[in-house]
Amino acid sequence: MQDPARTLRVFLWALVCVCVVVHMPRMQAYFYMAECFAAVDLSLMVKSGVQYSLWGGSVLNLGTEQHRRKYFDDIACFKLPGCFAMTELKHGGYTHTHT
Repeated sequence: MQDPARTLRVFLWALVCVCVVVHMPRMQAYFYMAECFAAVDLSLMVKSGVQYSLWGGSVLNLGTEQHRRKYFDDIACFKLPGCFAMTELKHGGYTHTHT
């Protein structure tokens, strides 16, 4: 169950942040929003980083122009939530090779 007080804090911080962000360059606004999320709850900052930097950034930087046109606006307004997974060879809990 969502905590109503936390929801109100998030909403008020978001409102303040949006009012400030509209007058900032894009990258500065992105980091300012991350700081605003962190002021309320660090997990919000992490979740927004995954959504916009890792997931959205992958589509932006690794996708084709067709991918960007099709998905990027929905990613930006969170109509298309995403995740990010990464594996590295020879790392993690199961690192031995099979012969």
